[in-house]
Amino acid sequence: MAKKINFVVKVTDAKLLDIKKALEAKNIKLDSIIEVYKEEIVDPSATAKAPEQPKAVAAAPAAQPAVSSSPPLKISPDSAKKEVPKPSSDSSPA
Repeated sequence: MAKKINFVVKVTDAKLLDIKKALEAKNIKLDSIIEVYKEEIVDPSATAKAPEQPKAVAAAPAAQPAVSSSPPLKISPDSAKKEVPKPSSDSSPA
């Protein structure tokens, strides 16, 4: 009894017709070929660069004291005497 079998074949620089002819030359019956994915291969020798020279590292600038952009707080003697109202214990949470 004949069986249908699915294979995944990865090739480089081959066309579907070339694959079909190669299989049929070996008496392999081919039902279909489906291209699933294609990507460009980057030749590493074409993009090779000269090794990078270490770069000189500049000395870090001296630390400066933090400066606040907001004006200083002014507290008058009267504002220091004001009491903040306390929540009463009789009120229940809403």
